[in-house]
Amino acid sequence: MSSTIALSERASALLHYSIQAEDTPAEAMPLHIQSAVEAALDRGETHYTDRPGILPLREKVAALLKERFGIAVHAGNDIIIACGVTEARFVAIQQILRPGDTLAAPGSSERLFAVALLRRAELVDAISPNASLVHLRSSTPETTLRAQLAAVPTGVPVLFEIDEPSTHFHPANLPGFEDRTITIGALGPDSWRIGYLASPGGPSSALRDFKQALTICSTNLSQWAMLAAMEAA
Repeated sequence: MSSTIALSERASALLHYSIQAEDTPAEAMPLHIQSAVEAALDRGETHYTDRPGILPLREKVAALLKERFGIAVHAGNDIIIACGVTEARFVAIQQILRPGDTLAAPGSSERLFAVALLRRAELVDAISPNASLVHLRSSTPETTLRAQLAAVPTGVPVLFEIDEPSTHFHPANLPGFEDRTITIGALGPDSWRIGYLASPGGPSSALRDFKQALTICSTNLSQWAMLAAMEAA
């Protein structure tokens, strides 16, 4: 009997996709952030955090979203700290979609290929009436975003990824999108692997539970380092 185990079609496709990934070079932490990490160590911050992340960092994310977009999210219930935006994206898509659902991702099909494949979801570039989830990016011009949002079927959630630091438009400011827009983004350099999900609607507890099952929590010391970086900004 052959000892070789044949890979499934999905596993083979994922293996091919992973080869294309590039390592992210680490960036040195500034001295004031290193001091914050040392202080966290002195306090004994070497354990798992609360499932959604340390509260002071979630409060900073809530304040950031309020200041930049004017949207209100509750730090205690609506925000989850993730291991980078990649995990935030993965958690949202895996939890919201079911096998056979359609993920509409205008201009983002390459970055969502692997997660859609894992979920056995159909990935399309255009927003259609049968879409189950729509992924949009803040780097898209506002006029284009408004047109895309006008095409989103009633009740379908929107996954809004913050990948442009200067934009101030957010779908949640439009009538009907307040409670069905999930915001994801990265905090700090990619090498720190700290991101977030913000969901003021019903999915927040389910997203938190899935994040817990996936990676338990984002690294404690990295969260305190990120808090120090945001406080100094």
